[in-house]
Amino acid sequence: MGARDELEAVIETAVARGKTWGALTGAERAVVLHVAGLRLEARSAEVLEAMASECGKTLYQRAPTHGDYNRAQKTRRALETKYRLEELSTVHATRL
Repeated sequence: MGARDELEAVIETAVARGKTWGALTGAERAVVLHVAGLRLEARSAEVLEAMASECGKTLYQRAPTHGDYNRAQKTRRALETKYRLEELSTVHATRL
């Protein structure tokens, strides 16, 4: 498959997915975005590692953020996120 064929395939997929997205109600879109946020949050350590390495820094060199939590709070939140994600994914898997 050449670059042009790959591009055509990507465009076709985007158009089809756009139609699917457009057919969802606002509430359904909210669930999709919420699940996406939970998945990102569940992988936050991995994402932070990638972001830090792209900047040539370690995680310890990053500037503190408003959202910094201590280790116990992060663990609790990660577990809550995991269970909410599993629940939402199960409930909405048939719709999406």
